[in-house]
Amino acid sequence: MKDPSLQKRRTCRDRFRAQMMTASKMRQANPAASVSSQLGILLLAAFGRLPIMMPAPTCRPTYVSPPLSHGMAENISVAERLGVAVRYVPIVLKFGHVPKWRLIDDIKFGGPLRHDAIQELRRNAPFQSLPWLDHVAKNGRWNDLLLALSSANTSEEIDAELLKSTLIWMRHLKHDDELKGSAATDDSTMKV
Repeated sequence: MKDPSLQKRRTCRDRFRAQMMTASKMRQANPAASVSSQLGILLLAAFGRLPIMMPAPTCRPTYVSPPLSHGMAENISVAERLGVAVRYVPIVLKFGHVPKWRLIDDIKFGGPLRHDAIQELRRNAPFQSLPWLDHVAKNGRWNDLLLALSSANTSEEIDAELLKSTLIWMRHLKHDDELKGSAATDDSTMKV
């Protein structure tokens, strides 16, 4: 038998090593548990991609717009009194009118800006050019309007360009009417 004096004394490090060894022996993989967990993950992935069939709601939630602020309500009432679009109220209050260069910029952007800008331009434009502006708005000839007004800088130049474009358009209409008239007389002579 061993001599007890030669026997080494056990330290806390030795106890820790022994605990780790027993823990690693207990930690060996259980193949059945491993397969079942992998199968569960696959099923979750497959069923997770399926759409959830929920019954349609019986009543639809309605949109309730937020209440108007005091400032916005005041702007709307001022716009109605002045006869301008709400977006031009601060400009009209500051300058007394909407500058035509601003209207041209708004026409370039399109959408609701274009609609408001053409209405305001019609109010401020020379009355002789109103038929041409109506033609532009009705037929969507916005490029014709923007090309006509591209070189104009001041309000007077813009009015002059509007009148010039109206004259060109009227000559074009007159020329088209003459062509249609001559084509109609050619058709009537052929029928005889």
